[in-house]
Amino acid sequence: MTAPCIIYGLNYFAMPGDFAIAKEADQAKEIIKHVTNNGKYPFCYQKLTHGEEVRTANMVFGKTANAKDVGLPSLAEQVYREFRIPLASITYIASGERCKLSSLGPVRYSKLTNDEKTLLGGYLNRKWDSFEKEGS
Repeated sequence: MTAPCIIYGLNYFAMPGDFAIAKEADQAKEIIKHVTNNGKYPFCYQKLTHGEEVRTANMVFGKTANAKDVGLPSLAEQVYREFRIPLASITYIASGERCKLSSLGPVRYSKLTNDEKTLLGGYLNRKWDSFEKEGS
């Protein structure tokens, strides 16, 4: 395994948003030992190159509120188009104008910002209005 990298545990108590970043090989070995419970469970990793940063954001029907990275709106749209997950936490790797997906996880409504709640409410209101018009 090469460092730097992002490491995820793959077991029944791991959450998709739980990850660790190893900057050096020795640090990666210690993290792997921890997330695998001394080798009892598998893990996965994603290599990081110079200048890449791991970030998280919430996605609401393929949209993001106040995206800090230029490539994030495009990534969120691609994720929604592919997986049709309406509400998710995205862990992604940002490098300049490019964003790469690392993992997806659940997000609680209580963890959404006001802007994200507005996005969600707007989408749901449009769908309800469309439903009411079709049903009349």
